[in-house]
Amino acid sequence: MKRVSFFIVLLILISKTVLWGQSSFTSDDKTSTFIGIAKVECIYSYTVNAPLKDNNSEKKQLIYTTILQSNGSQSKFWDWHFYKKDSLILSNKSITADSINQLKNKYWFNVKNLFSSVIIKNYPKGKTTVTDDIMFDDYIYTEKNLPQEWILSEDTLTVCGYLCYKATTQFAGRGWSVWYTPEIPISDGPWKLNGLAGLILKAVDNSNSLMFEAIAIRNANTPIYLTKNPMRLKTNRKTFVKNKNEFEKNPKLDNSQIKSITVFKAEKIIKVNGKFFKMKRETEYVPLELE
Repeated sequence: MKRVSFFIVLLILISKTVLWGQSSFTSDDKTSTFIGIAKVECIYSYTVNAPLKDNNSEKKQLIYTTILQSNGSQSKFWDWHFYKKDSLILSNKSITADSINQLKNKYWFNVKNLFSSVIIKNYPKGKTTVTDDIMFDDYIYTEKNLPQEWILSEDTLTVCGYLCYKATTQFAGRGWSVWYTPEIPISDGPWKLNGLAGLILKAVDNSNSLMFEAIAIRNANTPIYLTKNPMRLKTNRKTFVKNKNEFEKNPKLDNSQIKSITVFKAEKIIKVNGKFFKMKRETEYVPLELE
């Protein structure tokens, strides 16, 4: 009975997406690099308590939905809505370019918050690969798998029906408290967090600005892959984090970079050079990594 609520949430989520089987996915070397098959998928609610731009003393909750695909060795953490979009595209080889564009528009127009980073752990072996963007430009970098140094605690918490144990660490300029469950013996977790004797189901930073919390967990047989983009710029983590945080804090747009622009007033969205952006962000940017 302890997992009744979990299964209700899971059934709702499954009813709203297209599930892949291993046989329904054909790797296309031109568009993606196949990495492995996920055996477990964990869907997380990612909550950001962001200060309002015109009144920093007040905060607004921004809620994203993200997914971790893992096989115990490699994993991919990314936006749940992008996962659904790609599942429809990659499982239907006859889908047209117009249909793909309609899917992209659907998510940008209907989903309030989309998580832009893609984190692939242990690819290549011993490293983590990250893709993300800064305004018009897409970036990719790799970093060594550096396990966090955890301080274990006897405190417990039940998350998604699983008994979890607390651990704390300092990582990328923030302090984190997490709860992991040995009942799912995968040393992984949301975003870049990992290295414990079980899957991390909840993580909160010390300022209570950021929180990941599992809302559904399921067995899987789905592809883990890295999409290819010949326009991606190679960088390193330190440079990317510095530039991303500086840009988001004080966005500066070079008009000479604008090749095409479309304004969707009803949705309060602007499309520049084929990429979508919110016209005006009400809140300050709250970075996951401070350094």
